[in-house]
Amino acid sequence: MKKTESPAISESPDEAKQRVLESIKDPKLQKLFENIFEKTTIEKEALQTAEELKKSVPTDAKAGGTQMWLPVCPMPTDLCRISPFFPINRNEIKERAFIEDMIIMKSAWGEIQFCGPKLSTYEEDVLMAILALLNNKNKRSETTADGKDTYTYKGPFYPLLRLIKGPKPNKLEYKRVHRALKLLNVSGFNLIIFRDNKIQKEYLSNILTYAEWNHETKELKITLNPYFYEIYMKGNFTLIEIEQRMRLKSPISKALHRFVLSHRDNTWQGHFLTLGASLNLNLEQAHFHIRQGIKEAIRQLIKEAILTKESKFISQDIIKLVRKSESAERKKALKK
Repeated sequence: MKKTESPAISESPDEAKQRVLESIKDPKLQKLFENIFEKTTIEKEALQTAEELKKSVPTDAKAGGTQMWLPVCPMPTDLCRISPFFPINRNEIKERAFIEDMIIMKSAWGEIQFCGPKLSTYEEDVLMAILALLNNKNKRSETTADGKDTYTYKGPFYPLLRLIKGPKPNKLEYKRVHRALKLLNVSGFNLIIFRDNKIQKEYLSNILTYAEWNHETKELKITLNPYFYEIYMKGNFTLIEIEQRMRLKSPISKALHRFVLSHRDNTWQGHFLTLGASLNLNLEQAHFHIRQGIKEAIRQLIKEAILTKESKFISQDIIKLVRKSESAERKKALKK
């Protein structure tokens, strides 16, 4: 008598997983089993994404010729849509409010909260410039912090300043960047992981692990926190051209720029207060001022060919934003 093999013996592991998943009708339960089978964790996905970034980032040299480095920042998409960076005025910059447990992202597996001083779009400029430097294989070194791999920039101050303020930064900019590094170093994220509707783990991490400015050697050293890089960057990230962003004059236009680029579709439509909340505008001010600030930001993005002329208030309260298809393409190189 011929012995027949059971499906468990004859099937490959992947086939067996698929058979079990297809037998489950409840979508939520099916998703749960998918996670169990794949044995995915936040840390594992983060490391995979970090590894993909290592392989895909541009370099200064390219086989067959020289290629100018394009300063592109891989900004976590969650930080583009709900951001801890505010278009704040000078009075608020002098006296920083403290933000605690600001929810950046929330899902079935957990949430990410921001905790720290109220950060401005200038500190965001500095963070994006750092990420852009680390996005270049020739401008970073690999190191470890708390036993985890991360990246360090070690070199002169000028490349960072150039990304923020152009080829001729003044002495005041050195002080401003130094202050921004202090604020980023004391600002952090709390990653909360749920299991069975209960908190399983919490990861507390600041954005920067280390920053040093040697006044004698004139060398700057910045290390990105590995938890921020690996765990937070594990999700989708939005590529933002630094030069394009720095051409925008107002803080609101920079906030709108990151918001527009973070969406998959080229068109967004909604209430101006919804957009204002996403841009971290002060919603307690007169609606007239909110509208004016958004209108001016839209004008700047149209001027820089990021939005089309279709972008405008289509009624008193509803805004339509239409991103140019090529606006996210990486075209311009950093001039030497």
